[in-house]
Amino acid sequence: MLRQKSSWLTGFALFAMFFGAGNVTFPLLVGQFSGQHYVFAMIGLLLTAVVVPVLCLLSMIMFNADYRGFFYRIGRWPGWSLILLSVLLLGPFFALPRVVTVAHGALTYQLVDIPLLWFALGFCVLTLVLTLKNNVLINALGYVLTPLLLLFCLVLIVLGIMAPPVTENIQTQDQNFMLYGLIEGYFTLDAVAALFFAGILLKSVKSLLAKNKQSPQRVFKIALVASFIGGALLALVYLGLAYVAAKHGQFLYQGNVDAAQILTALSYHLFPGGDALSAGLVFLACITTALALAALFADFLQDELVMRNIKLPYIYPLGLTLVIAFFMSTLGFTGLMSWIGPVIVFCYPIFIILSLCNLAYKLWGWQWVKTPVFLTLVLMIMV
Repeated sequence: MLRQKSSWLTGFALFAMFFGAGNVTFPLLVGQFSGQHYVFAMIGLLLTAVVVPVLCLLSMIMFNADYRGFFYRIGRWPGWSLILLSVLLLGPFFALPRVVTVAHGALTYQLVDIPLLWFALGFCVLTLVLTLKNNVLINALGYVLTPLLLLFCLVLIVLGIMAPPVTENIQTQDQNFMLYGLIEGYFTLDAVAALFFAGILLKSVKSLLAKNKQSPQRVFKIALVASFIGGALLALVYLGLAYVAAKHGQFLYQGNVDAAQILTALSYHLFPGGDALSAGLVFLACITTALALAALFADFLQDELVMRNIKLPYIYPLGLTLVIAFFMSTLGFTGLMSWIGPVIVFCYPIFIILSLCNLAYKLWGWQWVKTPVFLTLVLMIMV
């Protein structure tokens, strides 16, 4: 009974970690773009945005969340380079500025008119202040916002299913929609994030088993079941959002809706006042996400400096993180995708192969890791 309860609680916690305002955008984009072919596109998205992150999470859990031991199996410097690339993408070069653009898009659809430059500046300054103060209210709000955002998305899905489309489904051009979905799943960065969520998940499981037997097998079984629960919840919500976006894609195309505005635009279309409610939830969710992403890279940078006997106040690495994020966010959502998207497409298979090799190593004693990873690197260079 305890194991079952622990699995469900941890599964919901895992869902909350992955389910953010930025991630909601991609199933909506896939649904809008693929139209009546959204099922094929969603198969691709679910593979890279749900299945692969779960496998990466389990792989890192097998290493007891020791990410250095995990990455260093391919060599110290190659492993460190992948760690650096991970935190750069999750921090100031992609995920953090993406959060800024999503928050801006949500607020500027039918609500306020503020240039991205000034919004990004204010958002980054606010993130700096709240991170330094370690605001307890904002951190606590994060636990409330995920259920509220989920509830809002569920209401949106139900209303979207019930509402008639603006016109008949748009006719999409013939192309490989599954491949399109696969690549969009890359952009969630959930496979990379999963490698760093493993430590949080393990702490959660161990805290639930504080007064009971904590054998590695027991912890892993609970984490395994929790991963499937969290993944299944993500898949269901993603499928629902994609279907609604596919059904009402004509409205989105007619309104020339920007990618960062898509959730707010659908909310405005489906029920009165939905845009304001959606914008408020997305903005607050983006703030709480930004705190975690900014701290992730700043903590990594400070740890690296300390290891090299360089001691600086925390405001310096944090400030550098947010300065880079500010300049990157001024590219806008589409600009970020065009600049950083190719980098993600290039490196994602490397993370996947490394995770699969490490998982096989822990489960079956598979020794090869350097050769598969570097062959993947060569293949991506050639492609």
